[in-house]
Amino acid sequence: MKKYTLLTLILAIIPIYAAEISFVDSTVSAEGFATAYVLPDMAVINFTLEIRESRMGNLFNQAMKVAEGLSAELKKAGVEEPLTIEGGGSIYSELDWQSERIEHELSVNLRCVVEDLGKLDKAVDIIYAYPSDEPGQKTSFYDVTYGVKDPSIYLDELSGKAIADAREDANTLAQAHGKTLGDIIVLSESPPWVGYSWGYTSEWDFSAEDLAGSSKLPRVSVGYSVMVTYELK
Repeated sequence: MKKYTLLTLILAIIPIYAAEISFVDSTVSAEGFATAYVLPDMAVINFTLEIRESRMGNLFNQAMKVAEGLSAELKKAGVEEPLTIEGGGSIYSELDWQSERIEHELSVNLRCVVEDLGKLDKAVDIIYAYPSDEPGQKTSFYDVTYGVKDPSIYLDELSGKAIADAREDANTLAQAHGKTLGDIIVLSESPPWVGYSWGYTSEWDFSAEDLAGSSKLPRVSVGYSVMVTYELK
């Protein structure tokens, strides 16, 4: 069942925008959606590496050196995917009143892909502790997101529901014009998309099926959409 707003006016307008009718071609087209919540099988650790130096020219070299060392430690723990840089980083400069010299700080956002959730805690520990005692160097987290390596495995589950959703909207519009639906003429499918969820929140889509059962682990939303064109009778 779809999640509609309580406003009657908007409810009446939704089918008009959700489906499109063509009397010239005697067809009606509608877009259908389906979403399911599943258990994640991978995670992405997003964190920031900060390097502080008196010479600006050393910042990027130092950052790359630390990132390479950190990648090597993660690889020892079984995290094979290399670290990736998000964006170009930012540099902040200020006067150190004690040393009376300009200090430069480089912040670089990095991503660590963990394809085995059993290694997630270990990877977090390594990143948090590295580099441990080096002056002017530190790492800090800003989030961990969960994902699904291959969302296409859920297509069979979602395809029929998306087509049924499209048919509901198409049928509503067809009936409003005294028509009935015939055969499907065109079926266009989108690649499945993956969203992130850390648990039950106010944004939880109650129209989506929870395929994770009674598990207390985080959920990942997998979505799918189709555009279906029917003949009109």
